[in-house]
Formats: sequence, C-alpha cells, structure tokens
Amino acid sequence: MSEPPLRSEADAVLASGALGRSPLLKALFEYLLEQSLEGRRVTEFDVASEVFDRGEQFSSTLDASVRVYIHRLRRKLDEHYSGAGRAAPQRIVIPNGEYRLVLEARAAGAESPPVRPAPARLPRWAFAAAAALVALNVAAWAWFAVQRPADPLRDIRRSEVWAPLTGDSRPLLVVLGDYFIFGDTEGGADVRRLVREFDVNSSDDLDRHTLAHPAAAGRYVDLELRYLPVGAGAALRRLLPLLAGPDPDRVRVILMSELTPDMLKTHDIVYVGYLSGLGLLESPTFAGSRFAIGMSYDELIDIVGQRHYLSQAGAAVGASQPHIDYGYVASYPGPGGGRIMVIAGTRDVALIQAAEALGRRASLEELARKTRGAAGFEALYMVEGLARTNLDGKLVLAAPLKTRDIWTPQAPD
Repeated sequence: MSEPPLRSEADAVLASGALGRSPLLKALFEYLLEQSLEGRRVTEFDVASEVFDRGEQFSSTLDASVRVYIHRLRRKLDEHYSGAGRAAPQRIVIPNGEYRLVLEARAAGAESPPVRPAPARLPRWAFAAAAALVALNVAAWAWFAVQRPADPLRDIRRSEVWAPLTGDSRPLLVVLGDYFIFGDTEGGADVRRLVREFDVNSSDDLDRHTLAHPAAAGRYVDLELRYLPVGAGAALRRLLPLLAGPDPDRVRVILMSELTPDMLKTHDIVYVGYLSGLGLLESPTFAGSRFAIGMSYDELIDIVGQRHYLSQAGAAVGASQPHIDYGYVASYPGPGGGRIMVIAGTRDVALIQAAEALGRRASLEELARKTRGAAGFEALYMVEGLARTNLDGKLVLAAPLKTRDIWTPQAPD
C-alpha cells in the first residue's frame, strides 16, 4: 500500500530541517499529523494535554502556549514553502481555528505568498553577512598562517605550554563560547529588545521557560540567534595562526553550543571565550582548580589563598573609565588522552590579554617556570583595560591543577 500523500509531504518537511531544533515544535507537528491521518478532530485542550503535558487545570484564557506554538508552526511551514519547498506541487497548511494538517494543491507556477517577517526580526541578511564576515576572517587568518614564507611562531608552538597541543596529531577544535539570545515583544506585536538569560541557553530551554511561565508564552520569540563576545574575535585572530602551524586542516572552529562529550574524547580542545561561556568544560576545568566561580562569572575566588578577584569591567561607567579585569588560562589532559586548554576572561580585555600572553615567548617562559613538570596547570592574569582595549597585564598566580580530580565523579555534598 502506498504511503498517504500527507505523510510523504510531512516527511519531506521534517527531512528538510524546516522546523528548526525545537523538540516541542516537532512533537506538535507529528501529533497533528497522526491525528489528521486518523481523521480525528482535536481541540486546543487535546493539544495542551497530549503535547504540552498540561493537566485538567489547563485554561486557554490564561495559557496561550498552544496558540503560540501553532502560530510558530504555521510560520515555519510558510518559510519552508517559500524556500526549500518552493517546487513542491502541494503544501501542508493548518486551517485557521483548527488543529489539523491539510494537504493543499498549489496552482502550477504559483509562488508562495511572501512570508511576513517574524516580529521585528533583525534582517536575515544582516546575520548572514555577519556569519560570512566571520567565516571570511577565519579563512583569512588560517591562510595567513600557512602562506607566510617564514614561521616566527615555530618556537612558540614548541614551548612547554603549547607543545602538548601543537605536537599532537589528533584533530584540534577551537571552541568559541557563544550565547543564546531571544526576542522580547513586551506584549506587543514587534520585538522590542534582545534578551540574554543565563538559564536559557537554547531553543529547548526557551520552550521549557515558556511552558513554566504560561503568561509569558506570547511575549518571547525564538529568533534562532546566538552571539559571540567581541573579545573572542580579537583573541581568535591572535591564536589561529599559532594553532594552524604546518597542518591547518587539523584545526576546526566550532561554537560551544556544538561541542559534545564525545568530542572531548577524540579531539584536542582549545576554548576561547568568557568564563561564563565554558558550558560543557566548566565542571572539569574547576574540578581540580584552586579557584571557584563567585557570586557571578565576573568573580573568581582563590580557595587556597582566600582571596577574591572581581572584575570591574561590568561596573565601569562610560568608555573612558579604566578598569581591572581578570584572564584565566588552564591546560589539562582530556578524557581520551588529548589536551584541553582554556583561554578565558571575565570580560573582553582580559580574554584578549590572555591570548596575547600565550603568544609571547617571555610570558610563556614565565608560565613554564612556575608550573614546570605539572600534568595540568592554571594561571590568573590581572589586566588593566580601557573600553575594550587591554592596556597592560601581569601574571598574578600560576599553579598545578589536581588532574586526578578532573574526570573523577565528585560525591554530592
């Protein structure tokens, strides 16, 4: 028996990735598909109960989650049939006021109606242009590292600090600490501002946040947008030529949101970003450390020395006010025998300073003297900054890491 046309078209939509990465959106689509194939007419309450796990207390007056997600699903379908699915002879629609999928024939040569932009999305070309610019710069830095006739960085790569990474043959991932942001309509039709919440780090987190706060369901918009700190680009420009070396194909740049536990076992890793963006690497990095994160990621606490190091960058008023920032560097064995290096800062100037210090012979020799022979080490830099410019910096502390504790499960307190 041949497959129902609605099923075939739905499979094509799912295979295209048109619905994005939200499991809830996919679950809603698949639920409506199954109910439609069975000829069952479902209500908003049915969807709330069976897809969103709402109980008997569900009230459509107080909880707009179902309507919000139906709206999002319609938009995703419109975008699909205006893009990758433009040539499809039929399209899936969700009739207004109904909770079912319908396969609708399209007139020969007909174009999908233009998709009205999501509420105040920044133009997609702007994001595409920014992404292209980043990609172009990354490619240029890698080319620059390979094409120069002389290699002034050879001695840096052979230093005691870098040799465990640059002397290894396994693939190397440069991981940039990225952040998820979403739109806030403030109850209106358009996005009024972009929001960064530390407990909302993905589309899935935003879905969970929306389900936990039904009153805000129509307020927040998933723009499928992430951002990188300005300092990450400057640090990357300094580090990529060093890391590329004679084998640039070994190096790949990814985002922290793309890093998986399996990659920790099969790759060497260099993290570049804020302390707050460490993500998957935060727990192992501080498991064997003398430091702990303080009240915020702008503060490091030296547990051994009983000292607090608090960045002033977040409190600096105006671009003309000098401030103190802190950079953090760590290097330790990975779970699969590779090497993990963390190059981080509380804010931009410290991140840039840490990257620059690891590219200077004198700084590397000082670091090696203070950590010689250690299987893993960490270092703290104090940096004087003005706006996003690092004026001066010095090594405050360097010490071995307790590498035996890094990958050992910790007993609960």
